[in-house]
Amino acid sequence: MDGRFAARYQTRWTWQRRYWCTSILFLVVNSLMTTTQAQDRDPFSADKLYRTVETYYEFGIHRTATAADKRTGEWLYNQMKSAGLVATYHEWTAPQFFLKESKVVVGDREIESMPYWLPKPTGATPVRAPLVSVTKETDAESMRGKIALVDLEWLTTSAAMNRFIEETHKNGAVGAIFVSNHPWGPIVAQNSKTPFVEQVQPIPSVVVSRNVLQELQEVAARQSEVGLVIEGESHREIGARNVIGKIERGNKWIIVSTPYSGWYTCAGERGPGIAIWLALARWVAERDSKHSYLFVANSGHELGYIGAEKTLTSGIIPSPQQSICWLHLGANIGVVEFQKIGEKIHRNSEKVQTHVMASPHIAPIVKPQIESIAKYGVATEEFIGELINVREHGYPAFGLVGGADPFPWFHTDQDGMDSVEGRNLSVIARAAANALVAIEDGAQVVRQD
Repeated sequence: MDGRFAARYQTRWTWQRRYWCTSILFLVVNSLMTTTQAQDRDPFSADKLYRTVETYYEFGIHRTATAADKRTGEWLYNQMKSAGLVATYHEWTAPQFFLKESKVVVGDREIESMPYWLPKPTGATPVRAPLVSVTKETDAESMRGKIALVDLEWLTTSAAMNRFIEETHKNGAVGAIFVSNHPWGPIVAQNSKTPFVEQVQPIPSVVVSRNVLQELQEVAARQSEVGLVIEGESHREIGARNVIGKIERGNKWIIVSTPYSGWYTCAGERGPGIAIWLALARWVAERDSKHSYLFVANSGHELGYIGAEKTLTSGIIPSPQQSICWLHLGANIGVVEFQKIGEKIHRNSEKVQTHVMASPHIAPIVKPQIESIAKYGVATEEFIGELINVREHGYPAFGLVGGADPFPWFHTDQDGMDSVEGRNLSVIARAAANALVAIEDGAQVVRQD
């Protein structure tokens, strides 16, 4: 009896253990599945935002009207539709150059470069001339028949670069080499600016790394010859498009915009704005609001913000009088901090911050929702990026731009997924949503511009 009892007891205990282990495993798996499902439903989850940036990044180099730019636009269009918005394209045309190769030739050595847009191509055969270092004090006559070498430490804006190119051309120079002022070495691409958005520059001009400054200065000191190569395909007019998503619920509108084109893969520069833009669209589609929303993603950003200006002058978006607010999601939102100590670069993702700009009467409405992540408070006098265009057209607005400052990979080919932290984007996206709720709640006092 004792043996049979022990055997039955052991069998019963084995089955009980199996039952409880299976039950616990079920509860764990169910809990994980529930958590995953909740995250998938939450448009502002850190994982979802990070994965959105990753998808954007993997399309490749995002220059306007390239294959990657077009695929990105199609993806954004489909995301708008799947979120329940009415999606459309706003098509437009502009000149564009598709780069094959850009280099500076010094003897047998080839130095990597990036054209300053809209470039004058040379073809495969270099434009050759003696190199001359140019400073503020350089005599104009000394540039005749030469290629000018210019340090961007003192020529810091696209407008200044444009003036220099025009004056240098008048003085007889045949080309220009701009040396990037980035202390860590990468080439920093420069956005084009009128008049060289829709017109080709009069001379070939490129940007090179600061790492070659001393080498090129020595070449210039000897007045040795260098060659410039800008090879690629020029188009006087090529098609590009902006993406629009719309939810119409009432006669007052809130507009949310972000650029989606850029010089390189732009994970940290453009990715966060894209991710938050899509998250806000999904959030708006799921909530009950009496306000209509229009979401606009612009191509053409690196071409003097031409895509944004095409949107603003198209007549297809609500007027300032119909709009209670415009939220613009600019570059580098919430990017992580990088520090160079010796030869090593250290990444710090602990700081969650961005810069906030707002129309004077909107600032007090959004400030309580967003000041915890606003690095310098809420600016009301100075605007940057496409928000300048929005304000010039009379829209009441606020905008987010930047993160850790300075962001060393801005406009460089180093801007990869390590620029991005999903947790940072989640905090900032929720703050932006709360600010929009405050705008909706305060709609009766918003129109004061």
